[in-house]
Amino acid sequence: MKTIYVAGRFSPTKQEMDEINSNYTDEEDRQWRIERKIERNIANAVHASALLDIAGEGRYFAVCPHCHSAPIWRKMQELGHETTLDAHKANGEFWYDGDLKMLEGCHAIVMLPGWEESKGAERERRYALADFKEYGEFRELTLAEAQRIVRDLDGVFK
Repeated sequence: MKTIYVAGRFSPTKQEMDEINSNYTDEEDRQWRIERKIERNIANAVHASALLDIAGEGRYFAVCPHCHSAPIWRKMQELGHETTLDAHKANGEFWYDGDLKMLEGCHAIVMLPGWEESKGAERERRYALADFKEYGEFRELTLAEAQRIVRDLDGVFK
């Protein structure tokens, strides 16, 4: 079985943050909107991982850093640890370094739509390509697209 690292945005894009900051002044409302953007990004990564696992038919296993980090991040919030987006960015190296450790053991990396707007995903991509990992990109989050990616990987790993 080969492992596929799923890379994509966790945090909102700069444009999304600018929109939230310019349209909402209440801090609680602003944080709620930021967390909804994060939830959307996590859901996209989970969806892509499931599509890859289905398309891979047991030959591939998706490794999703969002699935690992999100519940820990939420639990840290419950425990009263400062986990606002600003704190997340200030502590970014902790999360980025942990993600690279997960990526080390993977055979391939697949990028989610919009990955170009993520410092973390860009860092993961550079790391994977420097380590000669196989590479793929989702154009859209569909099963047909996951099957195309798996076919491409099958051609490399046969």
